Order: sequence, then C-alpha cells, then structure tokens
Amino acid sequence: MQGDLTGDSPDIKPRTPDDVLRVQLDEPWQTDYWCAQFFCTPDQLSAAVATVGVMAADVHNHLKVMRP
Repeated sequence: MQGDLTGDSPDIKPRTPDDVLRVQLDEPWQTDYWCAQFFCTPDQLSAAVATVGVMAADVHNHLKVMRP
C-alpha cells in the first residue's frame, strides 16, 4: 500500500565520531555531537579546542572550569 508508514523502518541514531577521544570539528555533525556532549556552544567548543587541543578529556575539563 502506497504511503503506508507502518512497515519496518530502520531506527535513526545520531552519528558518533569514530574516535571519541579526540574532538574533531571538520563536519557540522561533529560540532553538534561535541556541543551536546559538553553542553556548550560551537564558539565555546572552538575556543576550548584552540586553547587546550583536541583531546576530549582536556576540552571537557577546560569547559568545566570556564562555566560560571
């Protein structure tokens, strides 16, 4: 039946980076992923990576310290 939405459809899952130890910001979805993980804005994330590098633990710790 055309237009029938009751059939099997794959679950849509958010993308996860291949390397979750390093913050890569090459693609918009990567920025979205890390901003959601760290509860920050893209500008805050970019500034943190510029300051402490790409290691996720370092970025996370830096952002925790920077929160009011």
